[in-house]
Amino acid sequence: MRLIHPGIITQIIGTSPGPASGISYEVEFDRGNGPVRQNFDPKGARLPDEINTVAAPVGTPVIIQESQGLLTLSAPGESFEIEECEEPAP
Repeated sequence: MRLIHPGIITQIIGTSPGPASGISYEVEFDRGNGPVRQNFDPKGARLPDEINTVAAPVGTPVIIQESQGLLTLSAPGESFEIEECEEPAP
């Protein structure tokens, strides 16, 4: 059986922007017995480490999935940093 718990990011852990593998989150959520805070290293598709990833901001709502006692946070709206480029010469 899979349970879904709504949560909210309370802290970014790691360097942002930086490699996705170096960014994790502290999330506050409720499993039915009061709010708890737990650190999560998001699972699932994430940007490659060669791309500067911008962490989802504090306050972002997230979903925690619970299956067989294992809690999982999907990557919550991370984005990538784009460097401004000059217009090419005509």
